[in-house]
Amino acid sequence: MTEPIALNLRAFSDDGRAWALPEHAAAQIDASGLAAVRIGPARGTYRLATGARVGVATGDGWEVRVRSHLDVGHLMFLLTYARNPDGWKDTLAGFTTAPDLVASVGNAMASLTERAFRRGVLHGYRRIEERTPVLRGRLLVGAQMARGGLPTPLDIERDDYAMDTDEHRLLLAALRLLERLPDLQPQTHLRIRRLVDSLDGVTHVLDAHRLVRPRTTRLNQHYRPALTLADIVLHRQAPTHAVGATVSTTFAFDLHTVFEEFLEVALTRALERHGLATTRQDGSRHLDAGNKLHLIPDLVVRRGDACASVVDAKFKHLTAQLGGDAYQMLAYLLEFRASRGFLVAAEAEPADHRIGSADKVVSVRRVDLSGRPADVLGSVAALAAEIAATA
Repeated sequence: MTEPIALNLRAFSDDGRAWALPEHAAAQIDASGLAAVRIGPARGTYRLATGARVGVATGDGWEVRVRSHLDVGHLMFLLTYARNPDGWKDTLAGFTTAPDLVASVGNAMASLTERAFRRGVLHGYRRIEERTPVLRGRLLVGAQMARGGLPTPLDIERDDYAMDTDEHRLLLAALRLLERLPDLQPQTHLRIRRLVDSLDGVTHVLDAHRLVRPRTTRLNQHYRPALTLADIVLHRQAPTHAVGATVSTTFAFDLHTVFEEFLEVALTRALERHGLATTRQDGSRHLDAGNKLHLIPDLVVRRGDACASVVDAKFKHLTAQLGGDAYQMLAYLLEFRASRGFLVAAEAEPADHRIGSADKVVSVRRVDLSGRPADVLGSVAALAAEIAATA
């Protein structure tokens, strides 16, 4: 059996190397969004340039992995906090050292699901309509009469107490996705296979993107860490791409989105302690009278009804020459009538740029993501205090 072509790349890289790839693989890699594919110098070769997406894509005879400079633990902290700011520690506790992102997520998914099941497997009632020779439940008189009123079989409706719950559908979809991906450690793959088998009878939802994490209740509280991770897994799965007769699957995280979602949640909570409210992704304003130039800042900070500040997250290294980022922030400040805005980056030198003609200030600040979770949240708290002081 031919070994699949395995490409290991770094995020934000374009080293100019030419890779020999089948045409269908090049097309699917490009469609996955993990790397932009360009034709190489020789026939059948391609150059790959990566951006902010990290993860794995796999297809017929090929695999591509893109790794981040961020440690897997740091990345998962950002993801779990954004999804569950009150219970992120419980979810993050399921992560152990693993070679890469997929192996780490797979191991954590298995551990958290096993822990949930040990504390009690959920069951729930579901409504079933069926034809049966025995009367169990409620007779559907209308359906029975429509068939001529024959005595058997009977059209009935009954409630079944089973494992086919929203919680288990979400867990099953996440486990089945991870089971298909490369890089799982053999023992983790076996554990996931056993968990999938234990969910026999649970409905497998083909369009897993439609699944929504159930509301936490007293009954499913012990499932919350596993459900949080399952929700993260499913919403980072890219659609399956088909090229000819072959298909590919992508499991990836966009670092821009990860940082943006984390900052929105963490900064909102920190600003609330200073009496400030926020609106995330406020798309109600336009720069022009014709409503063609949309303005959607990450966070609009308000004190009462007045806009106090605007915050935009940037997962990149902001240099002294801000370029388009500065002009974008100035547009936000003009339209939202705030005097000061904050460009918050993962890498940046703190600076304040005063725009005299408009009487606005564009402040650049950094949230260091390389420290412990407590340090990262402390950095966000300090930023919130500064925003409140200048609001």
